[in-house]
Amino acid sequence: MFNRYLHFIPRKNFLLTIILSSILVSSVHAVTFSTSDVGVPKGLSHWAIGWVGNTQQNIERMGGAANIDTVRIGCPKEWALDSNNQLVPDAIAEVDTQMAKALLVTSANPNAKIAMVCSGGNGINAWYIQNNGVDIRGTRWLSMFKAVKNYVGSTYGLDFAYIEVANEQDFNQKKGTKQNINNIMAKFKADPEMGIYPQVGPSTLSTATAMNWYQPTKGNTDWGATHAISGGAKKYINFVQTVNADGKSYYGSEIHNLVEMIMSEHYGGIGGLWWHSLSVNEGLFSQYCQQGNRIFYKEKRSTFSAMSAYRGAEPRTIHVFAASKKGESFNLNVSNRDVFFNGVGPQRSYVVNIEKNRDAYVKITW
Repeated sequence: MFNRYLHFIPRKNFLLTIILSSILVSSVHAVTFSTSDVGVPKGLSHWAIGWVGNTQQNIERMGGAANIDTVRIGCPKEWALDSNNQLVPDAIAEVDTQMAKALLVTSANPNAKIAMVCSGGNGINAWYIQNNGVDIRGTRWLSMFKAVKNYVGSTYGLDFAYIEVANEQDFNQKKGTKQNINNIMAKFKADPEMGIYPQVGPSTLSTATAMNWYQPTKGNTDWGATHAISGGAKKYINFVQTVNADGKSYYGSEIHNLVEMIMSEHYGGIGGLWWHSLSVNEGLFSQYCQQGNRIFYKEKRSTFSAMSAYRGAEPRTIHVFAASKKGESFNLNVSNRDVFFNGVGPQRSYVVNIEKNRDAYVKITW
């Protein structure tokens, strides 16, 4: 086709046209596969949501409460405990507000559990802060977690799935140095009541600082984590691989973009928590990546982008998911037959354009 239109290009612009064409072609990443590909078993084992998003909508988009393992709540750090180390009325009210959303899941799924996260950020009561004004009092932090756990257990009959004692320590000047947080995590580990729960290492906002907080605390970390809100894909992948190599599990303790789940699955993560109200595509991914073998995986680290495809439970169907933090394009090429891409076809090629911080879904049928 290029030769057919060559005579329309002025001679002086010929070289420029070739260069621009090369740039255009190289910017679209090709993925070639066959509809007969068997694929490999993949999937993620732990699915959670937070209380921040639209809980009912998230349940529906994930295909029902049965597909949700955990609902995360925050800690009532704004209030000191009473003289008996129990929650005061204001703290109870905060927990109840969050539990009202959690019950939308747990009432329909008796196997679902609660996770609790806390941080030394804005609003922390001075009762929890050491005299140096920087570090957190580990014994009181532990007592707060126990008080919430016991209240949730006695009031709602629910147990914890995991705990996270420090969240986004690299953001907004949180209380607690690396040594202080590690000491607190060690205290939790040694406690007979709280030491039974997997402990998520200090989550970071950025992939660039994930290793900085993981290395000093990994002795007390069960699940390494970063929120990947900023930072690059290369450091994200390196972090996931390092955590796994240490014999621990990588867990996306806050998923802010579908690309994190796609990459995490590829590199051996165990799952994650949707922090926000799910997009339709994120909900579909939560379902379809569990149903059938993964057909292919493709990534572009420079744009923090990835794509994966799964054989559907229904015959003659493949589900393709893509997401990007910086924007990207992928060219799907089917080698063995004509197909329909989201109803468009029959044809063998289809370009998927993903905008910055967005995701995409393509249903392939034949």
